[in-house]
Amino acid sequence: MKAARRKAAPAPGMAEGVERAYLHILSRRHNAASLAEALGVSTTTVSRILEALRRGLRAGGMELASVRTREGWHYTVLGHEEHARREWENSPLRRLAGVAKEWKDFPGKTEDEIIYGDD
Repeated sequence: MKAARRKAAPAPGMAEGVERAYLHILSRRHNAASLAEALGVSTTTVSRILEALRRGLRAGGMELASVRTREGWHYTVLGHEEHARREWENSPLRRLAGVAKEWKDFPGKTEDEIIYGDD
């Protein structure tokens, strides 16, 4: 009887690496080599991180895509803007903050005087 093969456990810190990769991809154009350098890991590890990122993004209705431009290949997250908009609309912080109804001008006063008073 063959022994059951166990799935390999995820590498320690993989979730953190996935989150860092996501933030790096959102902040600038990265290919596998530049992302590996930014994260301080090998390109093989980046491949694993990107696969985990793809799964996570799919679950959130987004997609990781490779895009070719004149400068070369880079990764981008499709659907991020829509996701960010939905998050903002459903944000409890936004509901607590309310909305500004009408701005009243204070002629002759600086922003600091308006906010903090004339003291």
